[in-house]
Amino acid sequence: MTVVDLFAGPGGWSHALAVLGVRDVGLEWDQWACTTRTRAGLLTLQTDVALYPVWPWVGRTRGLIASPPCQAWSMAGKRLGLVDQPLVHQAVADLAAGRDTRAALLAACRDPRSLLAAEPMRYLHALHQAGEPEWVTMEEVPDVLPL
Repeated sequence: MTVVDLFAGPGGWSHALAVLGVRDVGLEWDQWACTTRTRAGLLTLQTDVALYPVWPWVGRTRGLIASPPCQAWSMAGKRLGLVDQPLVHQAVADLAAGRDTRAALLAACRDPRSLLAAEPMRYLHALHQAGEPEWVTMEEVPDVLPL
């Protein structure tokens, strides 16, 4: 059983888990973050979380961590995530019901990063079918909390 870290970044969650004696697998697309993780000895898959299949983790996942990118939602940016919020809510609801409508919803988003906040539900739906994970932890900027 493993811990899967979606949008793993350079390894903050992974380092904390290692201190606790738990090893995880980080999924991250950014080359520099992956390089940092690899040099720190952290298990990393350089991939786009939105494109990576969930099936490799089914039956093997103890915990799920998700820290989707916040740029679309952050006060430091244009906050187009707030404009896209109804679409992201729809994506979460659809994914929770086992329907993948991400492509159509993404086409309507003002910021393509907005929909990444729904990705954890895709993993949770698939893992839940196998009675997993035991625990989930997610973090995001406050405007994503209603999701």
